[in-house]
Amino acid sequence: MPEIPSHAVKLLSLLLGKVKKQLRLILLSFVQHQWHLYSKEEVKDTMSFGVEHDGVKYALTVDWLAKVTPLSREHVFYLKSVVTMLMRECSFEKFGRRFLMPDTAVQFPLHQLELWPGFEVKLNLKQDGIFLTVDPCHRLVRHQTVLENLTFLMDACDSRGLDFETEV
Repeated sequence: MPEIPSHAVKLLSLLLGKVKKQLRLILLSFVQHQWHLYSKEEVKDTMSFGVEHDGVKYALTVDWLAKVTPLSREHVFYLKSVVTMLMRECSFEKFGRRFLMPDTAVQFPLHQLELWPGFEVKLNLKQDGIFLTVDPCHRLVRHQTVLENLTFLMDACDSRGLDFETEV
């Protein structure tokens, strides 16, 4: 069975996706980041799974390394991943640090605009613990290009007999 190259994180994600149900029976919930799996469950036994992808058989072995301490960077990463998964389950789409809901956009047809509601979520590690900040935010989406908008303004100025450069 071939080894998974260290640069093939996408292949690893695909293989883990094929054994996700088996992993969830043992770990309950987990988050993958690069070559690491983070879980709240402490499993010190080595787990092995046989997986096939594109006609090639792979052997996945999961070893327990260490327990993540509550005020570590790994714990913050785990919590950020959990928040991201929860927001995606609630039909939010991630744009940078923002989670927006384009499906519930408010339409402004006269101005050819959409307003996407959402939240900006930040998790910061402080001395006393992890600080969660959730701020409401939005994204304004215009359906016109700048060129289309300028052309419209130029035509409007021409039809009224106004000078485009002085009006703009």
